[in-house]
Amino acid sequence: MAGKAIAAYTGCFDGFSDGHALGIGYAQQLRNLWVTAVLSQARLLIGRGQMQAAQDLFRKALAMDETIESLYQELIALLYSQNRLAEGMFVFNRCQSMLKGRGLAPAKATMDLYSKLQKILARGSLTG
Repeated sequence: MAGKAIAAYTGCFDGFSDGHALGIGYAQQLRNLWVTAVLSQARLLIGRGQMQAAQDLFRKALAMDETIESLYQELIALLYSQNRLAEGMFVFNRCQSMLKGRGLAPAKATMDLYSKLQKILARGSLTG
């Protein structure tokens, strides 16, 4: 069922399509349900050891709606857990760029992940 909900979502709702407040509220509810379904499905995949499938799900979800910081956070954390630090930094930079384009800064949780990546990468460049 979660797979059907994930597949049904068509991407970021811009708020300008029809201008109806009721439609905007409904679209936001659907978006929230979709995010919850993606996160639940990815965590299930991770719990089963299907890390690549979880990464693919996060990447597909971000391709559909690049505005959801929690999806970036989860993908960065997954890459970090696999010691794929350069990829994690790439995802962080993509998230930061998306947020900056909207006049926002990354959340504390996102910055904490960035700091973890930076510390390990800095140690690696000192010993490399």
